Amino acid sequence: MRVGLIQVDGKLPNLALMKLSTWHKAQGDNVTLISPDDVLKGSNLFVIPDKIYAALVFDGNVSKQSKANMKIAKKLAATGIQIGGTGWDLKSALPPEIESMKPDYELYGIDYGFGFTARGCIRNCKFCVVPRKEGMIREVAMPVELMNPKSKELILLDNNFLASSLWREKSQQIIDMRIKVDFTQGLDIRLVDSEKAEYLAAMKHRKRIHFAFDSLQTEKEVRHGIELLLSQGINHDRLSFYVLVNFNSNIEQDLKRIAILDEYGVNSFVMIYEKQTAPQELKNLARWCNKYQTKKSCAFKDYDPHYRAKGA
Repeated sequence: MRVGLIQVDGKLPNLALMKLSTWHKAQGDNVTLISPDDVLKGSNLFVIPDKIYAALVFDGNVSKQSKANMKIAKKLAATGIQIGGTGWDLKSALPPEIESMKPDYELYGIDYGFGFTARGCIRNCKFCVVPRKEGMIREVAMPVELMNPKSKELILLDNNFLASSLWREKSQQIIDMRIKVDFTQGLDIRLVDSEKAEYLAAMKHRKRIHFAFDSLQTEKEVRHGIELLLSQGINHDRLSFYVLVNFNSNIEQDLKRIAILDEYGVNSFVMIYEKQTAPQELKNLARWCNKYQTKKSCAFKDYDPHYRAKGA
């Protein structure tokens, strides 16, 4: 059987499609990654697959692009294509026999490992879909099980790695195998203690170590966590915090969180909740904060979003 897989959105390779590819190849099927246009416009598709799956990660309320992607997904569904993913149906999930498969790294030709060691989260943040989709945290794999034989690099998608009951064993495995890891969804700064800080300092990291500073109510925990990490020898420029705005905070509180992070010299990255409906001031805040040179050159009160330097 010929199988076509479509990634409608998302910058990272789609994990569900990679597992579907592994499963179908194990059945002897021929699997190809195709585009929405291959189906909707007939471009570059010389042989029609017998079965086509499509995956949508974000729903149509995230941004203008996500709204456009949702329209594409609906057009694909109208042709009879099976659509899955959180953006399409919050409760959609792969069958257990497919979910347990190792990702097919050849599908995207990537040279790093990719996946979850645990699903779910101990938190119940109202802005996050994880509690509704995955529930409480549960173990699904060890880092070694996700490794791509082509490299020692691993991107982990865990929603709360440090809350895992096996965080110590997983961390030690990452250290012992000299894996270069990226906790791409961020770590929970509220769970950082001296032992966890020591483990994080002993790891090799692909990029900055990401955390979140979602509310001023966690200022004490954020400060304590940063100080523990710095005390273990992690350089301040290796730390980065997502700063959630447009959700239960005002611009003064948002700027206060950014200022606190600036005190320690760590990076802050503004993330706008429901960006489509956010006020322009918050969009300007993100543009100012998320570009290092812009933030360094002026205070937000002096920022002119319409200014363009000569030659820019």
